[in-house]
Amino acid sequence: MRLSGSELAQAYQVSANTITAWVRRECPRISAGGPGVRSVFDWKAVAAWVAMYKNGPGYSDPDEWIYSAFQRARAILSARKKRKTNHG
Repeated sequence: MRLSGSELAQAYQVSANTITAWVRRECPRISAGGPGVRSVFDWKAVAAWVAMYKNGPGYSDPDEWIYSAFQRARAILSARKKRKTNHG
C-alpha cells in the first residue's frame, strides 16, 4: 500500500510533525516529494521500520499499534478509491 505522509499520520494517529521526525530518523520513503508534490510511503516498509524502533505513543504493544494503524490505512485507501470512483 502506498500512502502520502498525511495519510500515514492519519493511519498511525500521529501528527504530520511526527512523520517528519520519523523521516529524519530514516523512516523509509518511496518518494521524497518536493514543492507541491507529496512524499510517498510504502506501508510494509514503514511498518517494519516502526516495529524495529518500537514507536508507539502510549502503546505497550507495538505490534498491536501497527495492526490498528494498518486497519486505518486500509480504510483511508478504500475511501480514496471511492472518491476517485464517484468523481470519474
